[in-house]
Amino acid sequence: MLNVQWVPIGTLKLNPRNARTHQNKQVKQIADSINAFGWTAPIVLDENSMILAGHGRYLAATRLGQKNAPVIVKIGLSDTQKRALAIADNKIASNADWDRAQLAAELGELATLLPECNLDLQITGFEAAEIDSFMVDHVDPEQDPTDEIPPLKAVAVSQRGDCWRLGHHRLYCGDSRNEDHLRALLDGASRPRQPHPRRAGRTTRCRRDPHQQTPDYHAGSLQQDAHVCDGHARRQNVLFDPICGG
Repeated sequence: MLNVQWVPIGTLKLNPRNARTHQNKQVKQIADSINAFGWTAPIVLDENSMILAGHGRYLAATRLGQKNAPVIVKIGLSDTQKRALAIADNKIASNADWDRAQLAAELGELATLLPECNLDLQITGFEAAEIDSFMVDHVDPEQDPTDEIPPLKAVAVSQRGDCWRLGHHRLYCGDSRNEDHLRALLDGASRPRQPHPRRAGRTTRCRRDPHQQTPDYHAGSLQQDAHVCDGHARRQNVLFDPICGG
């Protein structure tokens, strides 16, 4: 059984070989943790009261003005063993990783629960930006069904060359640069002259931007539409004719 003792902080000695550094921000985090939860791990000393592990806790206790600290005294270690222990105590802990999905779930619940204890989420040691990153990357899709993307069907219903009649409207799946596709949209009608902007008979084209994944709408005559078509050979544009045929 470990023998934990409470000793005056002023009797502890810093290890001159300590290779672990502690920034003021991290010392404050440790101090906040001690304030919130009390001591959860003692400082490890050798028989000469030199700190082998727990320099950060020592600095935090000093910052808090505490008079005593819990310690464990390791007796009988060689100088080489002490030096190895001082490094291993820090390095082995830092080798652990996070289950990021589980961590995001925990942080999400704690964000609601901690205020009831007069604590905020940063008591966990994570910065606000880190917490936001976890929450965005691992948000539960069930919390907002509108974010779910429905799976694509194995076989597309509409194929290139299909012309859908929607009452007085027609919807054609094709390439706006293809003269045959343009004529098929107008059901064989010849290309009209430039119409007046307020006259009926205009054609509207909708295309998908493959980079932004956003629709881009253009309205005008077929002659206008032919000039604004996309330059990528693989682009299949959808032409909307809201007026023709009626």
